[in-house]
Amino acid sequence: MTRTSRMLSLYRGCRVPVLTHTAGPGPTGVIAGNMHGDETTGLATCLRLDTQLPSILRRGKVVLYPSLNPDGLRAMTRYFSDGVDLNRCFPGDDSGSISSQAAHHIWTDMMGQQPAAVLDLHADSADAAPYALVDRGVRLGPDRQPLEDAALGLAQATGLLVLWEDPDAEYIRYGMEHSLSGAMLNHRIPAITIEAGPRRMVAHGAVSTVIRAVGEVLASFDMMDPMSTTRWQGPRLRRCAAPTAQSAGVFVPDFAPGAFFDAGEQIGSVLGTSGAVLDRIFAPMAGCVISWAECGWISGRTAVGTLGLEEN
Repeated sequence: MTRTSRMLSLYRGCRVPVLTHTAGPGPTGVIAGNMHGDETTGLATCLRLDTQLPSILRRGKVVLYPSLNPDGLRAMTRYFSDGVDLNRCFPGDDSGSISSQAAHHIWTDMMGQQPAAVLDLHADSADAAPYALVDRGVRLGPDRQPLEDAALGLAQATGLLVLWEDPDAEYIRYGMEHSLSGAMLNHRIPAITIEAGPRRMVAHGAVSTVIRAVGEVLASFDMMDPMSTTRWQGPRLRRCAAPTAQSAGVFVPDFAPGAFFDAGEQIGSVLGTSGAVLDRIFAPMAGCVISWAECGWISGRTAVGTLGLEEN
């Protein structure tokens, strides 16, 4: 087993560490953290993996990018130093904006690893179920199905709840094909996004959850021993915004994150400070709760959270 550490230049004056663990011939897994500066679960996961991999990696190579947005980390903001969402910039442009340059250098370095899989680690709201996201292979043509199947296999291996990203038209409109995992998939590299833990802090339980999820993906490549045999076997769900509250007030959910509901079932209500019911929120179709909004008081015409809805 060997461990190497080097610095990768993202743009002039900004360098980030890259930590590589090698245990002989085998596939390469790339694991990225802290793409959004205020999401630190991935950073903490990479640092913990750095201490654990020497004793558990049996073959192949794991390349860790603990923090891809150090300026955003210091400022505790989602965005890159030029105010742009780095996770909409891939594969980047070396002659473009600072964020586009950074995306280009990250992309070039990761592609140079010839990865068998890329895992991008993110965080969600303070009240969210951990989940794995599968992208849409909108640029793959006849190769779409096998690449999406490969990405789905990675997501199922995590043992977490599995969600698909927005349908094709919305996926393209929102620039998701230029996220790291979206761009990787659309360049024929199986990749997923893992979302766990709250923003703006490191939650011990969330880090442990992601460690297990990453470990199961590596075990699926026979790079380490499996920690469990649990795989996601639930319905096909897609991530989408929950219905909007029409009245301002205190939102009180009826389901915990990760819980399933039926079509038309009440999933929460909006109350006034006197206890009067101002609005009731109903599920548009069957699915499960992903997260609730990070606020006690909901403004009118505001989505109350994020759901996973069954997709035919």
